Amino acid sequence: MRPLLVAAVLGLAAVLGLAAAAITSAGGGVRAHFKPSPRSPRVGQLTRLVASASKCKHCRYEWRVIRRGRAYKLGRQSRGKVLRYRFRSAGVKRIRLTVIDHHGHRARRTHRIKVRRAARTPRRGARSAPTRKGCFADPSACGYPDADNTGPTGTLQSVPGASLPSGAAWDSGTQTLRITRDNVTIENLDIAGPVAVDGDNATIRNSRIHVSSGCTSPCGSYGIRLGEADDTVTGTALEKLDIVTDEKDPGNDDPLDPSTIDVKVDHGVRNNGDNAVTADHLYVKGFAGAWKGPGTIENSYLFSQLVFDGDHVEAYLNGGEGNPTILDHDTILNPVAQTAAISLFNDFGGIGRVEVVDNLLAGGGYVMYGGGKNGSANVTGPVIVRDNRIARGRDKTHGYYSRGGQLGLWAEFDKSATTACGNYWDDTLSPTGSPDSTRC
Repeated sequence: MRPLLVAAVLGLAAVLGLAAAAITSAGGGVRAHFKPSPRSPRVGQLTRLVASASKCKHCRYEWRVIRRGRAYKLGRQSRGKVLRYRFRSAGVKRIRLTVIDHHGHRARRTHRIKVRRAARTPRRGARSAPTRKGCFADPSACGYPDADNTGPTGTLQSVPGASLPSGAAWDSGTQTLRITRDNVTIENLDIAGPVAVDGDNATIRNSRIHVSSGCTSPCGSYGIRLGEADDTVTGTALEKLDIVTDEKDPGNDDPLDPSTIDVKVDHGVRNNGDNAVTADHLYVKGFAGAWKGPGTIENSYLFSQLVFDGDHVEAYLNGGEGNPTILDHDTILNPVAQTAAISLFNDFGGIGRVEVVDNLLAGGGYVMYGGGKNGSANVTGPVIVRDNRIARGRDKTHGYYSRGGQLGLWAEFDKSATTACGNYWDDTLSPTGSPDSTRC
């Protein structure tokens, strides 16, 4: 009887082992999968944990954060196929998704999410005093972004030609790379045409995007387009990109003379309403405007030029298409005596949260428009303008204009919504005047 007993025990153990495996290895065909949007959120930033790629029908979705080996609910709700959450502290977070079907079969997936510090909120004394003068001529020598410290690195694969993930495809008719599904990542590519993003949570990383055709007058052309005005996307992440035009004779280009510009394109990035987009280490040059629409843009180089006769020219423009506008440690230049390096206008909606902090700025009619064009009622703010280095001069070594912009520094600010301080001249490190605002 002993051999039979042993066999029975072994058989029972095998059954129990299979049952345990069913719980942990997606019994019933259940699979757990999720992605965060944005991929590396900031403290306090609304983050979407998206489990739409999980395989399961009529299931429950439970979210937990793992701390010291124990699982805790992620927020009050902690359930749902898409969970919206704001992390309260920086660091690497272990987030676990459990998917449970109506038979009790379950699958789990755990990801580590790097949560970055909150975008720097200006505080008194937050910035150490600058010591180096004349950064305009060579921004990267002072730690500001330019061609030397932005854009992709390593070997890039050519598009068309390179293999693309599901949800991304080359449109040979329009010479455009199109992203049409959610949660698509493309990286390490040399793309010979614009990129149109029509899916949520897209990531474009470590790539060069160069556009070789445009229009003879403003037409909505772009290097990267995020959604459409009536069909917006959310959660786009742009990281380490060159976004440029393919000029036939770059040495002949004069940013003040449209007749010298071969490829005439409206915007480097045209954001049609993605309020959650993040951009880091971008190099954008060759367009009438480097960026249009809301966004959180860090460590990036934005340059504008006169592409179309009589056109408005801004390196960064938000015409009220959405919020926030966060420009943190960027180089933002407009050599044209027209409009501004940074323009906020409330033409299409209100101006909410704005942070313009620790940037190198120069040029335009004014250096910055503050959003009050059509009255202050549409400027809710807060609008924070702090610790920016502003170049001035009458040659390309020191700046574009003796007052920063041709007409001066600031225009159309709402005092009740704006705080400003710590802005200074690049050539002397002495304080500039402030826009109509209260002190920080």
